[in-house]
Amino acid sequence: MSPRPRNDRDPLLRLATAARALADAETGVLGDPIPDVSQALAAAPESDVTQVIAFGIFNPYGPTMFSIDLIRVAGTGEALITSTMLNPFQSTATAYAILPASSSGDPEPLRHCLTILSKRNGHPEFPILLASEPTYVLLPRESNLTIDFLRQFVLGLLEAAGIEGIGESAELLEQFAGRPWDRATEEMAIAARSYVQTRMAGSETASAPPVNSPADYDRWWRIASNPEHVRVEMGEMETAWRGALLFGQRG
Repeated sequence: MSPRPRNDRDPLLRLATAARALADAETGVLGDPIPDVSQALAAAPESDVTQVIAFGIFNPYGPTMFSIDLIRVAGTGEALITSTMLNPFQSTATAYAILPASSSGDPEPLRHCLTILSKRNGHPEFPILLASEPTYVLLPRESNLTIDFLRQFVLGLLEAAGIEGIGESAELLEQFAGRPWDRATEEMAIAARSYVQTRMAGSETASAPPVNSPADYDRWWRIASNPEHVRVEMGEMETAWRGALLFGQRG
């Protein structure tokens, strides 16, 4: 494929120029991530988009999908690391890093950037990549990143954000394997019981969620990334999406 001619009106080129000005010279990570980049990303042809990893949260009232992608800038050969979030009521897209053209095909610069981003997740001065544990993790079919690294990346996001109760989430995923609607019903019942107990006991005496252990993370990852589990979760997202929109209209 021949490169497209450079064009200052190209929104993707403009985004790359803005990202370059904010990027750390050594790592390519932006000191200030650039929000609201959906229009620029829409200019990238599908062949220039490589999915790094995707995850989702099955929730009848707000099913949410996330994707972290590598977007090739055809005019320069650089690549942007971006994240997108989409649910029935809103969408966001943010650029987090830019890799030089010389890094093409080399996984190490991408690994380095993702490691930095995972450690910053949840930092008060940095946009959060992931605020709660997904109910499924979709691994790319082809990637120059190992599954072990992607696992470390996702678990790093969860740990950096201080997300609690991973063991409890893993237990529900396992208990309701193949039945996301039943699991969602149980999650709502648990939340309701917790609210009532907290109100009755007083917030000062409410018990804190248990600390996540390495075994909790391992168990959660094993289930959330299981291909059959992912297939079932994603298969029900469309129905949940339509239901959430209908519920929102009635509200």
